[in-house]
Amino acid sequence: MSVEIQLCNDCKTETVYFHAGTLRSYLEKEPYAEHKLRKLKASQWVSFCPECHADVLKPEGKNFDLPVFCSDGVFRTSTDLLKNQAGEPEAIWDFWGLRFTPAALINASELLQFTYPGTEEVEQLGKKLRTGASDEFLRFSEEVCGWGGGLRVWGGLMKRHHDKAEFSKKIKDWLCSAMTAENAEAAIEQGTAIKGLGVSFASKHLRMFDPEKFCVLDDVLSKGLGIALYPKGYQLFLSLLQAFNDEKSLKWPMARLESALFMLVRQQVRS
Repeated sequence: MSVEIQLCNDCKTETVYFHAGTLRSYLEKEPYAEHKLRKLKASQWVSFCPECHADVLKPEGKNFDLPVFCSDGVFRTSTDLLKNQAGEPEAIWDFWGLRFTPAALINASELLQFTYPGTEEVEQLGKKLRTGASDEFLRFSEEVCGWGGGLRVWGGLMKRHHDKAEFSKKIKDWLCSAMTAENAEAAIEQGTAIKGLGVSFASKHLRMFDPEKFCVLDDVLSKGLGIALYPKGYQLFLSLLQAFNDEKSLKWPMARLESALFMLVRQQVRS
């Protein structure tokens, strides 16, 4: 995917782009909304000048830069752009055709933590279940569906397919067996065998249950990376993540690496 090269009207610096939907989800948590976001379509790109809009691209008081899309198809940060101007060498990483700098990936991860503040709480509940400190599998599943924007999925599970006691036992049996499953394909197949759960929300359950080992594969990542939304696709995706993690010596949990990639991929899928 590429965008048209444009120059800032004021300083003639080449502009960079950020997705309006992602920008909205970030700025709506701020006391201001600088670019009149309500008038923007959620599917459009917003252009920024790295010089004139430096305060937006590198927000004061935040521990991240916004990972922006450049005309050559690479995600960068404002810090990367400054280094480029100074003539410093640049590293560009490639994950299954998605191109970005190391800083863009790191800052995408930090941006997700800011944009989805409830993630850690659901992870903690998953940890309690995994370690036997809690038996609230039903509440865990509801929290996962809420976190993933799947209230309709949860409603279908409860109203059409299962009673609470039955579903709680199925979720418990599945997630506990997933810890010793032969591979990721086998782990998620057991989840998708539960009526009402597809790969997307089954993977969200696995991701929250054990973020070190598992990740999400949803419609955005499937479309953006061209990975089939099936158990075999999930196995492929996790294998790619692990290989990339090892190659770059990141030592990140699978969930963190996937979520950082998601923050970049969704800007292209939803544009």
